[in-house]
Order: sequence, then C-alpha cells, then structure tokens
Amino acid sequence: MFNIKNLDHIGIIVCDVEASAAWYMKVAKFSKVGTFDVNGSKIIFIKNNESGVMLELIQRPENSEQANIAKNNNGFIDHIAFGTDDVKKEAEEAKKMGLEIINGPLVLPEIWENGVEILFVKSATGEKIEYCKKL
Repeated sequence: MFNIKNLDHIGIIVCDVEASAAWYMKVAKFSKVGTFDVNGSKIIFIKNNESGVMLELIQRPENSEQANIAKNNNGFIDHIAFGTDDVKKEAEEAKKMGLEIINGPLVLPEIWENGVEILFVKSATGEKIEYCKKL
C-alpha cells in the first residue's frame, strides 16, 4: 500500500501555459507559485490559497504528440499527483504490487528550489498517477 500524505497537484497539458495561468488567476483566485522549463516544456504551478488546490499547467514543445493532442482537444488532464515522504519506497512498493512504472523514481533539480523527486505509475485502467516529494 502506498503512503499518501496529500493530493499535491493535478497536471494539465495546455496549449498556451501563460494564457491558461492568467485565466485561472483572474477567474478562480489562483496565484503563480513556480515557473519552470523542463526538457522543452514550459511549466507553471498555480495555487488557490483559500482551498489549497494546486495545478501544474504544462505546455509541451510545439508539434510534439502531446501538444497536438492538447490542440485538438482543448487541453487535457495528464496526471494526478500525490505527495509522499519517500518516493524510492513507493517505487519498491509499486514493483512488489506489479504496477507498471512509467517513469522514475528520478529527481528533477530544475523544479522547486531544491528539486523534486517523482515516480509515475499506471493505474489498473491506465490513468497516470504521480508520487512526488519536494526536496
């Protein structure tokens, strides 16, 4: 069983990360909490401080598969991320449970001040689930 601390964020692939962030900030009282560039993707984390809801808005490189899917579908939810205290332990648990590991565990030093450790797995019906820990 996984040790989940909280719902950390929801990752959404968008066509225009700046326009999307501006909309959430204007309409739903979100604030920017982080802006990052990772492997050609533009990422903005926004948070609604009243509710604690955080979104990861992701704009993939132009003409990439996910950018084209987002363009044809007006964006899409990519993943749900749960916070955890130990990503490596969650990876070991995922292996024991026979889950499909999509990516990780790995550290992205360019996200947040000290980086983030992540693990992506597939659920039984194919949803992408992230387990993450800010470092």
